[in-house]
Amino acid sequence: MYNYEEFAECTRLPFQRPLSSTQINRLCCSITEEQIEKFFVYMDEEFRLEHAEKEQFSPTFLALDSTSLSTYARPLSAADYGHNKDGDALPQVNLLFLTGQSTGLPLYYRTYDGAVPDISTLRKVIASRERLKLNNSVVFVSDKGYMSAQNINDCLRNNIHFIFNCKLNGHDKTFVQDLVDEHLNDLVNTTSKVRSIKQ
Repeated sequence: MYNYEEFAECTRLPFQRPLSSTQINRLCCSITEEQIEKFFVYMDEEFRLEHAEKEQFSPTFLALDSTSLSTYARPLSAADYGHNKDGDALPQVNLLFLTGQSTGLPLYYRTYDGAVPDISTLRKVIASRERLKLNNSVVFVSDKGYMSAQNINDCLRNNIHFIFNCKLNGHDKTFVQDLVDEHLNDLVNTTSKVRSIKQ
């Protein structure tokens, strides 16, 4: 909603003048969980149609990321103090998304308490795989916020492929370094490159 005024100036809307912040708030509050679910089912169908037009056996890359929304609102039960990415000294609500790489379409979202770190949210995404209709060609792509030995093991147990950005420090250093050393020949071999990964 941050860019709503600019959007309203150049987009035909079903009302005569741009909505006020109060009207926007009422509109957002009127959206039901059922409507949100229906929206994501529609987006999932669009994503699958788009992907079906491409190579049938190519992997499906899904960007997994989250953001924090700082708030001054008092009654929000999910608002809590956590690792604020904007550096605000405010409580926040965390919002996680799964987005298709090729289409940019959001396929899944979930809100978390502001104190919940990214690293502990992946298990809930995997638990939602029935609703997400994830198949064995799906690849989760995420930043270092989701990297842990537990998350890697959860993905392996559930046959979900992944690309995680790993730090070579902290308690996972030995684990990651051992894997890199074990597979170094494959990593530097140019014939093992997956060409469907966009640079």
